[in-house]
Amino acid sequence: MWRCVMGLSLGVLAGCSNLPAHDPAQAWVDVMNFADNQLQATQVDSQPWAAPEYFQVTPGSHTLSLSFQYWSDAGYGHEPLAQSCDFDLAYDGFRADHEYQLVAGWGPSPEGAWLRLLNERGDQLAYDTCGDF
Repeated sequence: MWRCVMGLSLGVLAGCSNLPAHDPAQAWVDVMNFADNQLQATQVDSQPWAAPEYFQVTPGSHTLSLSFQYWSDAGYGHEPLAQSCDFDLAYDGFRADHEYQLVAGWGPSPEGAWLRLLNERGDQLAYDTCGDF
């Protein structure tokens, strides 16, 4: 749902219609992307996951693995640098028929790139970092 709302607010409709129907017996996790980054789902509980733009998982505990590519500011007068991170985010409270959102970003702090799992209200449920500046 969030992916389609974000797409509509940005005037981009592509991608909304290709997602499967949400299974009410499972939790839905949107993987959010923005113009200057690419976040992709890769694994659930160390098993390959085929759909890069979402996860759909049973209630309970899961570890979601994601790949993040982004451009970081190299400093005044320098070209931006292509960066990448791999995240393994564990969360033990996934609930059936609930929607979640994964959002990633970077700096300007010593933690480097970060990943946040948010609930439907936008509350942070889990957090991970990778790399440093």
